[in-house]
Amino acid sequence: MAAFIAFVKQYRNGIVIFLLLMAAVVLLFSVRLQADGLRGLRASVIELMGPVQNVLMLPAQVIARMQGRIVDLARLDTENRWMRKELLRLQGQEIQLEEMRQENKRLRELLYMEQEPGHVTQVARIVGDSSPSFSHAFLLNAGTLRGVREEASAISPHGLVGRVVQVTSHNSMVLALTDLNSRVPAMAQRSRIRGIVSGSNDEVLQLRYVPKDADVQVDDVILTSGIDGIFPKGLLIGKVMLVDSDEPGLFQRILIKPAVNFHRLEEVRLLLPVAAPPAPPPAPPAAAPATPPGRNRTP
Repeated sequence: MAAFIAFVKQYRNGIVIFLLLMAAVVLLFSVRLQADGLRGLRASVIELMGPVQNVLMLPAQVIARMQGRIVDLARLDTENRWMRKELLRLQGQEIQLEEMRQENKRLRELLYMEQEPGHVTQVARIVGDSSPSFSHAFLLNAGTLRGVREEASAISPHGLVGRVVQVTSHNSMVLALTDLNSRVPAMAQRSRIRGIVSGSNDEVLQLRYVPKDADVQVDDVILTSGIDGIFPKGLLIGKVMLVDSDEPGLFQRILIKPAVNFHRLEEVRLLLPVAAPPAPPPAPPAAAPATPPGRNRTP
C-alpha cells in the first residue's frame, strides 16, 4: 500500500492528465451511444467533468477578470489625469475672477469718492515702488500725456497717500506720507490745532511743532489744513495714537497712525487742479465822435 501511495505521489500529474483524457474520450463516445445501459455511465462522466471543467476554466476566468480590471484602471487613470488638468484650469480661472472682482471693488471705491472742488481726477495704477530702506515712493502708470503734473495730490478711498514729485510723459513718482522727506501742513479736526505731519521711513507719522499746552488727544482725527496750496483742505491723514508732553523742548511728541495701508495700495486717485480760464482781453477805447460838417472847431 505504501508503494502504491508513493507511486501516486510521484506520478500524480501524469495520472491526473491520463484520467482526464480518458474521461474526455468516454464522454465523446458516450454522446454517440444511445444504449440505455450507457446512459448512466454518460451521466456519471458528465457529473464528474463539470467540476473538473470549472477548475480548468478558473484560471481563464481570473485572467479575463484581471484584463477587465486593467482596462477599467487604465480608463480611470485617463479620466483622473483629465480631471486634474480641468481642476487646475478652473482654479486658475477662479483666481483670475477673484482678482478681477477685487480690482473692480477698488476701482468702484475710487470712482465714487467725493469730488474735490476745483480739481479734476485721474486714476493711476501703482507699477513699482522704491526700497523702504531709503525712501517711500510709488511709480504710477500716468504722466503728462494724461494731464499729471508735479505737486498733484495722490489719495485713496481711505485717505491721503502723498504728492507727485516727478513726472515723465508716461509715468510719475509719488512721494508717500511715510517718506522721510514728506512734509504736510495738518490740523486736528476736534481742536483745530495745527502742525506739520512728517514721515520717518516708518509705518507711523509724526505731528511736529505742536506746543505742549495745545489740546491734542489720542484718537483725534488729523486732516490736511490746506495752507500750503498743494494739498486741498480736509483730506484725511490718520488718527493720533500717542501724545507725549514730557519730551524735552517746547513741543509735544505726537505719533499718528496713517489712514492708508501703504502695503496694500494698488491704485491711487490724482487730484489735478483745474486751470483758471484766461482773462478776456481788454476792450478797445471808445472812438471820439465825428465833428458835424459846417461846424467850426473850438480854437
